Amino acid sequence: MQFAAAQRFLQTKDVPSVLATGAFVLLALIGASATANSFSGLTVSNGAGTTRVPAIPNAGNPASVALSEAIVSIHFNEGFESAYLRALPILDAAKLHATLNVKSRYVGYYGYVNEAQLTYVEKRGHQVLRDAEVGGTVLTITSDTDLDDITTAIDEAVSNKQHLVITFHRIDEPRTRDGKNASSDLVRKTVDYLLKKKVRVMTDAEATRFIAEGA
Repeated sequence: MQFAAAQRFLQTKDVPSVLATGAFVLLALIGASATANSFSGLTVSNGAGTTRVPAIPNAGNPASVALSEAIVSIHFNEGFESAYLRALPILDAAKLHATLNVKSRYVGYYGYVNEAQLTYVEKRGHQVLRDAEVGGTVLTITSDTDLDDITTAIDEAVSNKQHLVITFHRIDEPRTRDGKNASSDLVRKTVDYLLKKKVRVMTDAEATRFIAEGA
């Protein structure tokens, strides 16, 4: 139903073929649940001819996309200053880059990073996201997570050639009660394991490009 409605809409508009194709794909994506194969073979008529809509590669759940090799992204979510102070130096020492996915409304508040710190984070080669949703297979680290949980997830990603996102929050804040704390020692051992396994570690932006380019 949504595809038919999109086609009828475009037939009433005198727009170039390229724009019509783009509008159709946008409307179809918004109004329909479809996989990449669903778009293959569709045509759009705009009064000036018919345009074929190409298949969309890597559609669907990014976690299900098999890559040429496994990749891992290390995220520090919400913007806790403890991650900035205690975890990022560990990645810097290993010459690995992480992604800080901060909550914009908390930036500058006590216990959270400020804008100057975020600027410095980017100068060190890390990525800053704000209020972002990420793809991949996400392993959220809680106060109950141990190294075996992390190494198992890494091994599975390597075996299946997938993108694993390891998400930390607070670092070395044992008195907190939200279940989001992890030790800097756990971060260090995670980094050591990734280096030992020779897994490629990428920021979110690097991983997105890697997947989009067909790995």
